[in-house]
Amino acid sequence: MKTLVLYIAILLLLASCDKEDVPLQHTKEEIVPVDDTLRGVFSANTLLTNDRNWCVKGWVYIINRSSLRIEPGTKIKVLPDPAAKSGGGIIIVRDSKLVAQGTAGLPIRFQFTDTVHARLNGVMLMGNAFQRKSFVLPEGKELSYGGDLPEDSSGVIDYVELKFHHMISPGILFLGVGSKTCIDHVTMDTGVSINTEGYNDL
Repeated sequence: MKTLVLYIAILLLLASCDKEDVPLQHTKEEIVPVDDTLRGVFSANTLLTNDRNWCVKGWVYIINRSSLRIEPGTKIKVLPDPAAKSGGGIIIVRDSKLVAQGTAGLPIRFQFTDTVHARLNGVMLMGNAFQRKSFVLPEGKELSYGGDLPEDSSGVIDYVELKFHHMISPGILFLGVGSKTCIDHVTMDTGVSINTEGYNDL
């Protein structure tokens, strides 16, 4: 099992950010899902608490300028959708945010259980900064990303661990993500070598 510490790769992807610049998402009204298994599209500010075991089935989309906040110590299992040709994970579309802010003692843990090597799994952030490459999204969906806001923020990812059975692409994919996005203390465990690639040109 190889462990990749993403500090160097992330420095190449994003300019440094000041965590004081990140909006306090928890000051907004948030909804805790009733069902422990997340599917489909979420258009309101959503909170995943650390007192429940969460599952993501297929691809979950955070849209409509909303946020997904994950409490420290939360565990999330990502399951592929048997009906889909791709794997599963979380996609933060442009103008929405992911606030996954764990701590050293209570990291946020993602476990990806897909064992089909032809599938893409992970977390995708889509921002409003300049991007120079195109990317085919899962399930053939066409979503816009990139723009002319280099200091855009797609949220915070801090003290987050991702565990894969395998990986054929980046576990966290940045698409037009701006410099106010804060990424730190992220690790990925996988059984194969990892190709980490950014789609920003900041």
